[in-house]
Amino acid sequence: MLRPSHLDPDVPVSVHPAPDALDFRLARVDIIVTAFVYG
Repeated sequence: MLRPSHLDPDVPVSVHPAPDALDFRLARVDIIVTAFVYG
């Protein structure tokens, strides 16, 4: 899994084709799934 580019400043942006907004949405999905499973 690709880590957010802000955590890998030395990695070229081209390695992370997904914009930060997509990473944010995926993080929100993880939170929702976690809340559903453990809530």
